[in-house]
Amino acid sequence: MTQPGHQIAIRCDYSSHIGSGHLFRCLTLANQLNSIGKKVLFVSANPDPRQRFGLDFPHDWKELPDPGQGNRPSAEDTAGNHAHFLTYPQEEDAELFLQTVAGAPLEWIIVDHYGLDRKWHQLCRQTGARIAVIDDLADRPLDCDLLIDQNRTDRSSAVYDKLVPQHCKKLIGPQYALLGAAFSRLHQHQHPRKSLDHVLVFFGSSDPSAMVARLMPVISDGRYSGIEFTVISGALAADDARMVSSENITVINHTADIAGLLDQVDLAIGSCGTHSLERACLGVPAICLPIAENQLQLFKMLDEYDAIFPVPGDQADPVAQIRQHLDTLMDTPMLLENKSRSAYSLTDGKGGEKIISCLYQ
Repeated sequence: MTQPGHQIAIRCDYSSHIGSGHLFRCLTLANQLNSIGKKVLFVSANPDPRQRFGLDFPHDWKELPDPGQGNRPSAEDTAGNHAHFLTYPQEEDAELFLQTVAGAPLEWIIVDHYGLDRKWHQLCRQTGARIAVIDDLADRPLDCDLLIDQNRTDRSSAVYDKLVPQHCKKLIGPQYALLGAAFSRLHQHQHPRKSLDHVLVFFGSSDPSAMVARLMPVISDGRYSGIEFTVISGALAADDARMVSSENITVINHTADIAGLLDQVDLAIGSCGTHSLERACLGVPAICLPIAENQLQLFKMLDEYDAIFPVPGDQADPVAQIRQHLDTLMDTPMLLENKSRSAYSLTDGKGGEKIISCLYQ
């Protein structure tokens, strides 16, 4: 049972198959809530991530117990397609959540989980707290008072009209992107990229398609010896002996200062998760590939705004197309500038502030 002082409870998970985007955008919001005096409790099916990711944060973390193999949710347990993201069926997950937050005077429950829908939300209404949902799939009914989707344009917000209550306030668009405080601070000091000297390679914490390992032979090619590459293998990714540093390639497992690293690079090569909006905020153009279903909407939006060099997810050989983009930019680096300007215009990094003003207006 938790202490009675928590005002915000956040329900999210992370893992090698879920990724860490849900965790980090919730952590960003939690940090900003803490800055206005709100006490936050994370409730998760996963262990405290501080050691795994080298994090330092002031929030409490409660892990739901592991049920073993006998009580896994079925595909019919949610209205969407992500029951496999759950450890428990929704009813039991909600019951354990309610036990964990019992006695806390909750003002808001924030849910960032594709496996939870209206069924879970309605069960947790008994706390008396209002419910905010962070989503980007629009594939299931939600019973929430506030909906946040940073991965689509507000022109497509009607997709939620039949999925949320009529009273629900919808915050749609990259202007609500949940990015760390460093991003809004660095945003105002950026300049368009015009040369190709330093490239970041990062396909998320889990990198389920092993794209980093597949790209190592490419960036090791002597043609690119004049470019400095920083490669993040991902804290949840499988180890690969091929990912070793060399004269112009630095391989790291994780960085707590992704904003500082992005501030130094001219181009990124990576997937299309939450990190895409971090790159955009600092005006970093990217060769971008969607590697999961939930990244398709953001990929579409970034391509529509001419903020990326796109590699469609249905490509038979994405590595070859990434190499082609890289070769083109080697020969014509001025192509970076337009993409850089377009990316920069998407978000100012103050999405958390805008969301909090709606939570407590």
